[in-house]
Amino acid sequence: MNRLIDPLHPLLVTSLRATRRAFWIVAAIVLPFGAFCLSAPAWSDEGTGTTVGVMAIGALCVGVGAFAIKMIAAHWDLDQAPPVRVLRERPGDIVWIYVQEIQAGAYGVQRRTFNIQLALRDGKTLTLAVKRKHRDELMALLHQAAPDAALGYSKALAARYKQIKRGVTPSAA
Repeated sequence: MNRLIDPLHPLLVTSLRATRRAFWIVAAIVLPFGAFCLSAPAWSDEGTGTTVGVMAIGALCVGVGAFAIKMIAAHWDLDQAPPVRVLRERPGDIVWIYVQEIQAGAYGVQRRTFNIQLALRDGKTLTLAVKRKHRDELMALLHQAAPDAALGYSKALAARYKQIKRGVTPSAA
C-alpha cells in the first residue's frame, strides 16, 4: 500500500467530486435529449429516413448518457474511485501525469477548464477535473505518489505513451 499520499487528500476529493459532477452534467443533458430523439416516431412528420436518423442520434445520446452514469457509479464511493484505487494499489502503473487545458467558448464567452490526466502502463487514462488554483499542488501530490511517472505534456512524451499503449517498449522503438 502506498503511504506517500492519502488517497482521500482534500485536493483529491475535491477533484473527484468535480469529475463526478461533470459526468452528472453530461448525463442530465444527453439522456433527456436521447429519449426525446428516440421518441421520434411519435412526433415526427418527416420521412422515414429523417426519423431513423433522429432515432440514431437518440441512441448515440443514450449510449453516452449510459457511459456517464457508469462513470458516476464508479466515482460514487470516493474511496473506491478508479484514480484512488490506482494511487493506493498500483502507483507504479502511472507512467505519465499531465495537465490538459480545455478552452471552450459560446457567444463570445470563453471558458477554460483543466483536467489532470493519469496515463497508465496498460494504456488506460484516468481523468481528474481540477481547478486552476489547485492544479500545481495536485500535480505535486500525484508526483509524490508516482515519482517514476513523467510529468508535463510534450509531443515526445505523447509519442512515447502512444508506443506504450501499443505494447511497444519505448526504449526498443
